[in-house]
Amino acid sequence: LGGGNRQRGALEVEKTKTYIDQHLSENISMSDLAQNAYLSPNYLGKIFYEKLGMSISEYINRRRMERACELIRSGDAKIYEIAEQVGVHDPNYFSALFKKSIGISPKEYKNLVGTVDEEQES
Repeated sequence: LGGGNRQRGALEVEKTKTYIDQHLSENISMSDLAQNAYLSPNYLGKIFYEKLGMSISEYINRRRMERACELIRSGDAKIYEIAEQVGVHDPNYFSALFKKSIGISPKEYKNLVGTVDEEQES
């Protein structure tokens, strides 16, 4: 029986990760995630941490910052637009979160990856 519970936990964590990825631009609540996984919020948080070694909110922020990096690399969207697209509706908070996660500001990252290369445009 214990193995089945472990497998169920793994399946529910994967289901939760998929839900998060599909709803990154939205406010994601623990109750929505738990309801989607048919588990209590506390139990979902516990098994999520056991399987991934991070809390659900840490995972959500990591995925948002990964997606933000993809968006910065793929075009010339404004930082506040990218923040909105990854579900962070305060550009200042987005910049602080990005810097904490990636180590540099979104603007510095944008310059580093070459999406703002004025020399090529002139």
